[in-house]
Amino acid sequence: MTALTLVGGLVVLLVGAEVLLRGTETLARSWQIHPVIIAVTVVAFGSSAPELVVSLIAAARQSPGLAVGNVLGSNLANIALVLGLVAVVRVVPVERRLLRFELPALLVLQAGVLWILWDAQVEVWEGLILTVTGLGYVYVNVRRARMGRRSVSMEVTVEEPSGSRFAAAMSLLFGLTCLPVGAKLVESAAETMALALGFSERVIGLTVVAVGTSLPEVVTSLLAALRGNMAVAAGTVLGSNVFNICYVLGITGTVFPFAMQGERGPLTFDLWATLGLTAALAALCWSLKRVPRLAGVVFLLIYVAILTLSVLGGREVA
Repeated sequence: MTALTLVGGLVVLLVGAEVLLRGTETLARSWQIHPVIIAVTVVAFGSSAPELVVSLIAAARQSPGLAVGNVLGSNLANIALVLGLVAVVRVVPVERRLLRFELPALLVLQAGVLWILWDAQVEVWEGLILTVTGLGYVYVNVRRARMGRRSVSMEVTVEEPSGSRFAAAMSLLFGLTCLPVGAKLVESAAETMALALGFSERVIGLTVVAVGTSLPEVVTSLLAALRGNMAVAAGTVLGSNVFNICYVLGITGTVFPFAMQGERGPLTFDLWATLGLTAALAALCWSLKRVPRLAGVVFLLIYVAILTLSVLGGREVA
């Protein structure tokens, strides 16, 4: 049954990602806005939905290690695993709009998470700050979309939409529904095996749950790269990390403020690893304006190393 659940989840993920991309491309052409705007907002929010559900449930069940590990692990996975895999498949050009807004915003937010979680707890006011910041992020992107409608014809080739806006919106909704469902099926199968092996909640959150909830980003970004839509691939990763911080950690901390006991040492490592990887990505993109294949390989190796250190240090002692 575990194997069937795993396979079924992967199939649902693939179907959902394909339909989602088609809907995104059609809506972008129809509304005459750049696809990256939809990627960093609608697609990013939809692909972050599994992280939000998992973290809220974990915090409600008094498992803050799982909630925080899920957020940090997902952000690590999005950069090192998702972007790494995409770069190996195809060099990822990073557009100017991402360099000027998404990357600086993500770097500042990741540093803010280090400050918030330095005492291994999230209070209500800290969660509210993150949530309000997320609302501001969406507002800025809505304004960018409106401004982009006046200039998109000079930046991208605008084609007539191949289907109606309603059909495209339904495709987008269907894809956004399939992604968390497929991710949950895969994650449940993997989590069952991890629990049987005796790993701690933080490690399961950082590895199994984080990778499972990042599968929407993995599949969506890889398919976008294979279809040559690199703006959606890069935008989904960066936007999803912003949403993970502002909404997943923010809403979770607001509704279920928590303190983590006995996890400060390992948590500090996770925080610095996430911030360091985000800073490395920002420096790379600002200097080269792209993520080359070699960088993708390095990101994947770093991700394997971080997971190995976390797993070796997080096994429960019988």
